[in-house]
Amino acid sequence: MSGLAQCICCSICLIIVIVVAFIILSFSSLPVNTYGLDYSPITKQISEQGYDSGFHYIGFMHKFIEYPTTMQTLSFSDASGANRGPIEARSKDGLMVNFRAQFQYQFNQKDLHQLYMRYGEDYKSPCIRFAVDVMNDEASQFSASMFFRDLTTVGIQMQTQLEKVFLNECFSRVQSLQLSQADLPERFEEALTATNVAIQESITVQQTQQNVVIDMQTQVNQAKISAPVVVNNAEAKVNSTLVNNLAQMESYYKITQTEATAYQ
Repeated sequence: MSGLAQCICCSICLIIVIVVAFIILSFSSLPVNTYGLDYSPITKQISEQGYDSGFHYIGFMHKFIEYPTTMQTLSFSDASGANRGPIEARSKDGLMVNFRAQFQYQFNQKDLHQLYMRYGEDYKSPCIRFAVDVMNDEASQFSASMFFRDLTTVGIQMQTQLEKVFLNECFSRVQSLQLSQADLPERFEEALTATNVAIQESITVQQTQQNVVIDMQTQVNQAKISAPVVVNNAEAKVNSTLVNNLAQMESYYKITQTEATAYQ
């Protein structure tokens, strides 16, 4: 084979290798349960379209910015693995309240481009700050005693506000918020406990009084039912005696009449 032919052959092989490499490097894959945005490191541009898991042709040297499709959890507690420590807030009456919180959220695929344009790849840090601000603000709408007596109501109100803020600022849907273990100043908590004990004792006394009244009323009602029966029995006895007496008087009268007729 001549040198020219060899050169042409090598060039063709090189072109084939380059084309194959170009094609291979133009494909990328997304793992299961993952969304992706097509990003070009060369042009620094990102697509507005969100991709689902699987293989996709996105362009030479492009890569995916990945986001989870499943529910994600933000946890605020002193447990290991929490995103942040417990929420430290002030109640409506000015007392310090510390409580643990956890909620789940899920990204909207159609809004991933806006999420990236606003925060880049580090979306979690600002979203945590938004969550802390919302829970601090909402805590100030409730008295300290509510955190002791009805944490569920507090949580419902906080979740409503979290849903609004996360939809607008983090482009995601909040699904569930759980509050737990609210800590109040020690003296205040002791006073609340004593108050609750007194309330329970008062309820017990009232219930006992109601039971006594019900028992007495039952006895009175039973007496009212029994009285007519006694009277009816007495009346029946009197009537029976009266009938017997009348019968005896009539019999005596007939005998007397017979005897009087015989003497005439």
